[in-house]
Amino acid sequence: ALVAPKITDIFWVHPDTNNLHDGVVLDPWLSQENRPGIRAAYRSASYILRAIISQHMDVDPSELQISLPAQVGHAPDRVARIIISDKMQNGAGFAVQLHEEFPDILEALFDRQQGARGYDWIEDLLDPAGHAGNCQTSCTSCIRYYSNMREHGLMDWRLGVSLLRILHDPDYQVLADSNDIVADIAILQ
Repeated sequence: ALVAPKITDIFWVHPDTNNLHDGVVLDPWLSQENRPGIRAAYRSASYILRAIISQHMDVDPSELQISLPAQVGHAPDRVARIIISDKMQNGAGFAVQLHEEFPDILEALFDRQQGARGYDWIEDLLDPAGHAGNCQTSCTSCIRYYSNMREHGLMDWRLGVSLLRILHDPDYQVLADSNDIVADIAILQ
């Protein structure tokens, strides 16, 4: 009576537990001090992925449900898993489409080239003269919705993009160049 099983399509992804850098902590269950920032990265990355695929497929973002992060592995190499599923029973194919588009989404975020297949939402998010210059953590133009109002204080699109960067390039050295810390945090190229 407490659980209503639902068969639907699910997309999930998590950082490679065998490829974690010593200075990067991606375990939201590790300690109370680090938990909010790490949890914010996972939740924000989930909302970013949902917004990108929703805009790309021209569907309402509420058609994709974001679940709480699931634990993968054991401490000290434990990470969380981003889980996004179709809201409709038996799936509507949105999570499957996200799975198929995921490598292209990451390339559009981090390997942007002139003439490359574009995702308009990504360009709007990372525009230094627009959104990136005006939004410090999150806003209604990026990942804040009425439906996630209780998480607004937790959300930070820059943390979400940083986590997606680690998923895209496991060898990425976070804040490796001290001369470009601001650009590295914002993941703006």
